[in-house]
Amino acid sequence: MKAKLIYILLFICISFTIHAQVGIGTSTPRSTLDVVANNPTGTSTFVDGFIAPSVDRQRMQSMLSIPNGTQVYCNSVATGTATGNATNVTSIGYYYFEGTQWISGRGVTAAANGLSVLNNTTELGGALTKLTTISGLSATNRLRFTATGVDAFNVDSNTFSVDAQNNRVGIGTAAPNAKLDIRTNPTSVVDPGAGLFGIGTSTSAANTAGAGAIRYNTVSGGVIQYSNGTTWNTLSSTVSKSTVIAKKNSTQTIINETFTNVVDWVTLTDINGDFNDAIGVFTAPRTGNYLISFSFNFDSGTINAGSQVEAILASSVGPTNDKKSIVSYPTAGAAQAGATIGFVMRLTAGETVIPSIYHSLGVDKILRVGSGSNDGFVNFSVVEL
Repeated sequence: MKAKLIYILLFICISFTIHAQVGIGTSTPRSTLDVVANNPTGTSTFVDGFIAPSVDRQRMQSMLSIPNGTQVYCNSVATGTATGNATNVTSIGYYYFEGTQWISGRGVTAAANGLSVLNNTTELGGALTKLTTISGLSATNRLRFTATGVDAFNVDSNTFSVDAQNNRVGIGTAAPNAKLDIRTNPTSVVDPGAGLFGIGTSTSAANTAGAGAIRYNTVSGGVIQYSNGTTWNTLSSTVSKSTVIAKKNSTQTIINETFTNVVDWVTLTDINGDFNDAIGVFTAPRTGNYLISFSFNFDSGTINAGSQVEAILASSVGPTNDKKSIVSYPTAGAAQAGATIGFVMRLTAGETVIPSIYHSLGVDKILRVGSGSNDGFVNFSVVEL
């Protein structure tokens, strides 16, 4: 009988070696180990299933050199402590070993400060998949975080934080000081820190959006509007409007019948730094109306009959937006020819204006700049309205 048993065991070992697949309840295993239920009919004490080794937490902690993937059933947490490789062993259930820790077969566990993902994933999608499997979550159910701490739910430290104790949400801070706080240093009385956020457009009626709603509107170059529950109102702001006063102290030759930009100005006032006096270019800081004036005189000299002088406000948009003032000389003679222009121009943000001159007096002319009490013949100014 003993010899027969030896032969049977030898046959089984040879079979395992040849096939590398084991079937329990089947002669045609489909994997390394294939366990098929007997499915007896009627009421039976026979149970289909697989029972993993049943141990307590103390035993789980005391095992050494545990291979990854080892599975056990924890039957008690009355012994041992939730420390070391058993940090996650806080309740009865299935666990598998993963490198340095016993991991709950449920995938997640309730931690003291909220919900912690205990499986090997950092993706919320993966965690939710396991939660769905465990607790029957579906699109019609809600995922709840029942912790009540100050930092009850946190994503990547300061990226997103929920203060369940004070009913606050922080973006960019884990210590929000308002219902919604995007400041990196919320309690500072000097500098609250970075906190840029974007507001989108909306076509909702003011009463639909409700009182207190805020939106961005693209009209008039872009404005911020708020709803009072009835209408959308534009938020007004006090800005430092552009003001430029400049004069020319250095001479410059203006070639006959050639459009010439006036350069090398001396800036007397430029509140926002919108005027480049070296090349004579004013740049509109924002879309709006600007009162721009430019005047000049030439040194006294010959003037041809039928000639003219033009003071030009040349726009970067092109000739269609240029403004001109023309002085004509029907008869020949000698004089200090010149011209002046003052015009309200509608400029878009970033559009430039350059004071420029054209003349057909017959010869090249030099701008009269003078000195002392005789200066002030060439001037340029801008006032944003």
